[in-house]
Amino acid sequence: MIFKMALVTPNLALLLFAIILIIAAILAWVLGSYQNYDKGKFHTFISILAGLGVFVTFMFYYNVVQLQNQQQQLAVLEEIGRINDSVLNSILISLQDYSSLIPNFILSITPLTNTVCCTNQCSTEPDPINPQTCTAKMAISYQIFSLWQDVITSGTFLSIDPLSYVSGFLQRANSSQLYSQWNVSYIGFNNKTQTFGNLLFEYGLPIVNQTPEEYTSVAQNLINDPRYSSIFN
Repeated sequence: MIFKMALVTPNLALLLFAIILIIAAILAWVLGSYQNYDKGKFHTFISILAGLGVFVTFMFYYNVVQLQNQQQQLAVLEEIGRINDSVLNSILISLQDYSSLIPNFILSITPLTNTVCCTNQCSTEPDPINPQTCTAKMAISYQIFSLWQDVITSGTFLSIDPLSYVSGFLQRANSSQLYSQWNVSYIGFNNKTQTFGNLLFEYGLPIVNQTPEEYTSVAQNLINDPRYSSIFN
């Protein structure tokens, strides 16, 4: 059961405080000395009210804790949405935009998808080497590496569903061309990202069997690696 708190404005809080002071002053005047108060029924009433106040305080604290938990869950959901937006609206759109310029590089970082849509139909000729293709490879690679860093800096984000995301990252790390880009770009990222990237390529590059089950199995092995735990702890 979640207890909802009413919205109290600062002016209302001051008004209530002033009313309580006035009531206390009136009661002090009517009851007279403390001895009369201590023997009266009003003393019993105040004692019972104070005891109930402990319960009210506990319920208020419980409500605050519930609110904090909800805010933390909302923050995690917002972070998931931000990461997914980076994957779908940024990286995937870039892959589509550059697919005609550097098709071989694009195919190398989408190996699992290629088993479905490119069976014996996609060209495996090397991409041309010119300033445009080199810049395109650098730009896409940087987006992928930045996503890895975003995941790390988002704290406990991967504690929710690490297997699916690591499986996706391993598909990118299965590319020897992307690994070449990593070797000249990793110095631009923090130490944890460098460790994570090296770990992904260590597990991703040897994958030959292009099936979802293979990537899931390798991702689980990576997650169980002590180096992975050191990154996210």
